[in-house]
Amino acid sequence: MEKLGCPDGIDDELWKPGAAHELKPYAAAGKDNSGCQVSWIRGGGKVSKEEERNHCHACVMQLLSTHADPVTLRNGLSFIIDISGQDMEKEPKVGNEKLIQSFYQALPQRPQVILIAGTSLITRTFINASIKLASLFIKQKILQRISFVSVEDAKSTLPLKSAPVYVGGMGGGIENYEEWVKERLEMLPKPEL
Repeated sequence: MEKLGCPDGIDDELWKPGAAHELKPYAAAGKDNSGCQVSWIRGGGKVSKEEERNHCHACVMQLLSTHADPVTLRNGLSFIIDISGQDMEKEPKVGNEKLIQSFYQALPQRPQVILIAGTSLITRTFINASIKLASLFIKQKILQRISFVSVEDAKSTLPLKSAPVYVGGMGGGIENYEEWVKERLEMLPKPEL
C-alpha cells in the first residue's frame, strides 16, 4: 500500500470521508439468493495518480462493509463486474494499472460466483488471456467460478430487489451507497487494544 500513497496502511478509523467519492464504481446491490451480499462493480475506469490513496481506502471500506454480515463473511459473496459501455482499448493508460491490479488481487475476497458482464469479443479475448496467465497462481475452483454473461443475465441471477437500480433493480433498498458503507463499517466490532 505504500506505493499507492498509504505508507501507514489502515488505521482504526475505517470510514474515510475524503475517500468516499472513490466508491463511485460500486453499484448499490442487495443480497443474492443465498443471502450473501453482492458486490457489483461498474468496471473499466482508471485511477489517477492523485487519487491512488483515496481509491485504496475506498476499496478497503467497500470490502469490509460488504463482508460486515456473518452470512457473507462465512459463505462469500457474488462478485459482478459490469464492463458494458466501457471501451478499455481506447482509454489512455495512466501508468499505475499494474500496481492498482496488484492491490485488487491482494484484497481477500471470497467470491462464490464471478460474473463478467457486457464484454465485447476483443475485451473477452484480453480477459481470457489474463485469466490464463493467472491460472498459474490461482486455484482451479476459483477459475471455474468465472463466467462471461450479458448484463441482463447477471441481473437475472439476483432477486430483482437486489439488482442495481441502473439495470432495472431496486438496489437492495440502499438509497445512499456511501451512507450504507459508513453504517456497515460502524457495525464491525473493534477489539480493545
